[in-house]
Amino acid sequence: MEELPDLRAVFAGRSAILARTWGYPLRQKVETRRLTPFKRFSDTQRQMTMAFFYDEDLARLVFDLTSGHPGMVQKIIEWLSQNKIRNTRNLDTNTKAKFVDFVDELVETYILEGVDSDLKPIIRRLAYYRGFTWADVMSLRPNSTLSENDEFTRHRLWPTGLFERRQNSYHLFAVDKTVRELILGVALFRDVNQFIAITEELSNRYYDQATKKTDHWHLLIVESIYQLTNQLKGQQRLGQEINAPLVMSNWLPRRVQRVRDEEKLLRLREALNEDEDLNAMVEQVHPGLYHDLIQIVEKGLLSLEAKKR
Repeated sequence: MEELPDLRAVFAGRSAILARTWGYPLRQKVETRRLTPFKRFSDTQRQMTMAFFYDEDLARLVFDLTSGHPGMVQKIIEWLSQNKIRNTRNLDTNTKAKFVDFVDELVETYILEGVDSDLKPIIRRLAYYRGFTWADVMSLRPNSTLSENDEFTRHRLWPTGLFERRQNSYHLFAVDKTVRELILGVALFRDVNQFIAITEELSNRYYDQATKKTDHWHLLIVESIYQLTNQLKGQQRLGQEINAPLVMSNWLPRRVQRVRDEEKLLRLREALNEDEDLNAMVEQVHPGLYHDLIQIVEKGLLSLEAKKR
């Protein structure tokens, strides 16, 4: 199963078909999971090598835009071959625009097929950030009343199968991870400035509101690090020179220093140690940065211990 990506896709597809007799919620979950990528750059490398052309930078770009989704990777390989693109140097401005349009069409086919046309732009915008609340859905529909958004969320967003319930609450959703990454890849490639603006707006509003209400401060910090890291990735895509360690060292210590509860910092340290996805994401922005984040929390714990003495 590990060595045969196409066979894995067949098995996943069969599971989705069988699950149709098991009731809507389970079928929805299985059919969403069929999009789960292999999460290994080597799979994309192997697919490109089997197509008799390979360039590491180009393979990395394809992997980033598809999260390793086997069907999408294969379609992109065929497109690259037909357009005689052998490396990233062949992607001039005009060709790059056509390439992004083609990948966008694949997102429509593989990810958003069957979704109502008026939902698609909302899903794409919500995919710019890792988590979003009912209030964020409302901000995308500014002329709607509270009850209308309630109806919209229950009966339009939830049944798409692109969302999963969290914390036993119907109004808190997260875009399925694979779906989010695929759409995010195209979004970053197409309009990084808009992505950064939306991320900043959400991050500021969400953090200020949630700090007053949350009983899980450590999870709020982890979520905020996700959003800040996405912003840094977007700036890198624009070719901007950023000092990621400096940005993080200015942001996280201010939050940590306000904490007077040792238990909160212990939970944050545990959450950071266990979050492999965030680790990988931060390391893409700057190698070694994730270790630095944990060290900031460690220093906060040492500071609290010193005050106790």
